[in-house]
Amino acid sequence: MNLRSLLVTSLCAALAAGGLAVSQGSPAAAVDPVPPVKILLGGDSLTQGFDGDYTWRYRLYKELKRQGLAFDFVGPETCPTGRPGGGSCTYLVPGRYWDTDHGAKGGTRLKLQMTELVAQMTAAQPDVLVALYGTTDLLPTSSTDPSPRVPVDEEIEDLRTYIQEARQVNATIKIVLGEVQTSRITVRQEFNDKVNALAAAEDAKDGYPDSRVVVANLHYPTWDQGKLTYDTTHPNPTGEAVIAQQVAKALQTVGTLPSAPAISSSGLVWAVPWAPSIRVSATRRLVVNWSASYLKYAPKLVRVHIRDLRTGKVSRTGWTGTKQYVSAPKLPGRYRIAIQGRRDTMYSPWSKIWTVTVKP
Repeated sequence: MNLRSLLVTSLCAALAAGGLAVSQGSPAAAVDPVPPVKILLGGDSLTQGFDGDYTWRYRLYKELKRQGLAFDFVGPETCPTGRPGGGSCTYLVPGRYWDTDHGAKGGTRLKLQMTELVAQMTAAQPDVLVALYGTTDLLPTSSTDPSPRVPVDEEIEDLRTYIQEARQVNATIKIVLGEVQTSRITVRQEFNDKVNALAAAEDAKDGYPDSRVVVANLHYPTWDQGKLTYDTTHPNPTGEAVIAQQVAKALQTVGTLPSAPAISSSGLVWAVPWAPSIRVSATRRLVVNWSASYLKYAPKLVRVHIRDLRTGKVSRTGWTGTKQYVSAPKLPGRYRIAIQGRRDTMYSPWSKIWTVTVKP
């Protein structure tokens, strides 16, 4: 040990003996961690999504992460809406990889959500409330429907009450409302005009200087329901990205998001991770069963592509809503099988290829 090291070691020992804490690095002041921004995402099925969706909530999550925002999605729900035949709480990106908490319920009316808002906010204490309502209430219904379409002015007044109740729990709450998009809503433009007027009035309202109310511009001029939805109403993966981008712009407006969002909507597909059971029966028939994937990822229709590797002949089934395909008897040889799914106008890519052998 050299003389300098010896002197330093002796000095440290002396200071420690005298009860003083010694640090050999530069002293650092304790820094409290920045608390995450709590965001409650409310709405109907457009926000909750369905089994087999990514959801626009996932697209928003990815953008907030990209920008390095400390945040926490909050709310009593974690699943998408299950479809007829069995719900499985299955996202195309599993929930273990992102924050799936939310407060949306598909098919429910704003009036019902209003009865649960105070309890949700009291439990979750959100800083931001994204409330995309209107589609379920404003869609035309049959004359025998026990819950007819809500008049526009009534829906606007319900939203006004919704805002007031949210502010009673948190006087600094930032609120993002949403426009409606589908052409099935004949009063779409009237509602969108009035929801923007409501937000402007509530944003300027006295008594809540730190609270903001803005609108996510969802029905912007380039919204094309033929390209962005699979049933004129619910978004496909491209539509999810567009909705998330517009919501993120609103979050930047209220100061939650530090920078302009950049959520790309190009090249996105609905990619069902097929896991079929494929076998050859005793009568040399190809039996393809996709029931597990069908229930989890909710394609409404499925078709099967088969190539005979001996002859090169290709056959393709028609679209079917069943969960299994059984071929005609096959000649001995090797066959390649792929599956494609469809949900209304949304088609999945063809799956990976499985090869099976039919023995003599």
